[in-house]
Amino acid sequence: MILIYFMVVSALLQLILMRSGKDDGKKFVRAFMAGTIIKLFIHIIAILIFVLINREQAIPIIFTFFCCYLSYTVFEVTMQLKKSPKKENQ
Repeated sequence: MILIYFMVVSALLQLILMRSGKDDGKKFVRAFMAGTIIKLFIHIIAILIFVLINREQAIPIIFTFFCCYLSYTVFEVTMQLKKSPKKENQ
């Protein structure tokens, strides 16, 4: 369930990010940073809900969530660096 959650949230924010910064590099950076902050707050709310629903399994849920968060963040940043608009040298 946690993996599906991460795939859905990452896919939605990826679509928003790709639409917002197609042409302007500054706009892309602002959208990326805002998306990261929004995603962080969404993840905090989600982990609280997961833990409140399953209190007896709170530690494994938090550990799994944290590992998934790190993995998806590293993957997302590397993919964004490959696809980000590059400024040409003048």
